[in-house]
Amino acid sequence: MFNKFLIQLNSMEKNTLSNIFQVLKRLDIQYDTFFTISNKSTISDIERFENKFNYITIGGVSFLRMIESFNSYLKESVDYDINKFDQFTYKDLNLPLLNHNASYHLFNDVKNKKYNRDMFIKPSKDIKSFNGGILLKNETLLEYLKRTQADIEKSLNENIIVSELQHIFYEYRFFMYNDEILECSRYKWNNQYSPSNVVPDYIKEKAIEYSKLYKPKDIFVIDLAETNKNISIVEYQCWNISAFYDCNLFSLLGKINEIKTKKEYYVN
Repeated sequence: MFNKFLIQLNSMEKNTLSNIFQVLKRLDIQYDTFFTISNKSTISDIERFENKFNYITIGGVSFLRMIESFNSYLKESVDYDINKFDQFTYKDLNLPLLNHNASYHLFNDVKNKKYNRDMFIKPSKDIKSFNGGILLKNETLLEYLKRTQADIEKSLNENIIVSELQHIFYEYRFFMYNDEILECSRYKWNNQYSPSNVVPDYIKEKAIEYSKLYKPKDIFVIDLAETNKNISIVEYQCWNISAFYDCNLFSLLGKINEIKTKKEYYVN
């Protein structure tokens, strides 16, 4: 079957969508678009997507949240496993995690807890119900969610990671195929959004080294942080819903299309 990309329209900025469409046209790759309809756990015009293509979805968290309601050909359009991309699953694998000393809590057990210093918090799943950030001294998780305008209802069943703050200089994103770098980009500098396609070789070497330690899927994203102590793994993410930052999108989508065409990737 031919590959066909499916692009979620209600998940990305217009510039990103425009870049994706331009790249797919240059690569002469077929694509179609859709919206997610969250209150019905489906996508727009789902009947159009027949089982005659090998679909590859680029979308957002809302698509992954409803993935179990789709037929197999849409499920297989993303390289995803909800457990394997959950930090609660891989926290005990002796990986060089940035938050290796973090504690993990059920939402209800920590929602009203206060700390005597600023702490870092985030959900353990990569399909985050709220954005990770700094929990201020004496601020509860419920207060943090209200301050950041997060949806509390979506957080009720989350495992919450609580960790000490660290001095992070740079953060980088790597799109990996097994232990091969498909594309990469810097995305933060001193905790500020700062995308750049300049990634030092020693960071690339660490990405290859670390990608051999754990593979949630054959194609995946691994984020690395350079701190005042070492280079660590921030988290693993599903590439289909990950921001591209300053990656070479032509190269990335071309390589992924080629991988999928060869059928050399692993699907559960």
